[in-house]
Amino acid sequence: KNRFFERMEDDFDTAGALSVLFELVKQANDELTVATAPAALAQMDGLFAELGETVLGLKFSSPSEKGGDTTGGLMQIVIALRRRFKEQKDWASADLIRDGLKAAGIALEDGKDGTTWRRM
Repeated sequence: KNRFFERMEDDFDTAGALSVLFELVKQANDELTVATAPAALAQMDGLFAELGETVLGLKFSSPSEKGGDTTGGLMQIVIALRRRFKEQKDWASADLIRDGLKAAGIALEDGKDGTTWRRM
């Protein structure tokens, strides 16, 4: 944060300030690979939002805000296929989907309103 503001105070060096943000992104990506605590990643996200959005006025959006939530769309297709297998009493195929997703870190939860999913 200090390096960011040093750049901004140096004749409003926006390019230098952006390079500090890119370093923050690189650090966050590196930390993700070593299982950093979620609180530390949330802190980095907050810092990025504060510096990028509040100070520089940049607008960041998630894939769902841009209409490009591919994962959610794909999961709805997979859930529909699994539902069809269950309706056909093809339990082996339905279980194969559930177990494969579980191995990939996604849990399916069947409820009275249908099936939902979440990352584990």
